[in-house]
Amino acid sequence: MSRIAKNPVTLPAGVELKLAGQELSVKGAKGALDLTVHSSVEVTQEGGELRFAARNGDQQSRAMAGTTRALVNNMVTGVSQGFERKLQLVGVGYRAQAKGPILSLALGFFAAHYFFSVTHTFAFVWFWTAILTNFGSNLTQ
Repeated sequence: MSRIAKNPVTLPAGVELKLAGQELSVKGAKGALDLTVHSSVEVTQEGGELRFAARNGDQQSRAMAGTTRALVNNMVTGVSQGFERKLQLVGVGYRAQAKGPILSLALGFFAAHYFFSVTHTFAFVWFWTAILTNFGSNLTQ
């Protein structure tokens, strides 16, 4: 069995999980996410924990069990706490500006790079050097 799949995923208070066959849905304060579990992975719920195991002993099944456990753990974290990244720009000539939904980064190139934030991304710039980005519940968007 995968070393990652051996660790159970604990469900914090306020997170609701529905497991119907190979369909897994997680709902919390920050949103709801769904996942179709691979057919070679077995998911069991014991109390407030989720356990993952490979249905057969081949390497691909063990790898898929670990991958599924990591995906579900990120789903639970996303719907309960959300994701955020803190960046700090260090050096002369590096600058960041946020104007509404547009993030402008001057990173030493000829022209600044502009990023338009999607609906779940928020950027805050503090003194041109610190960027706080909130991804909401889904890290993959």
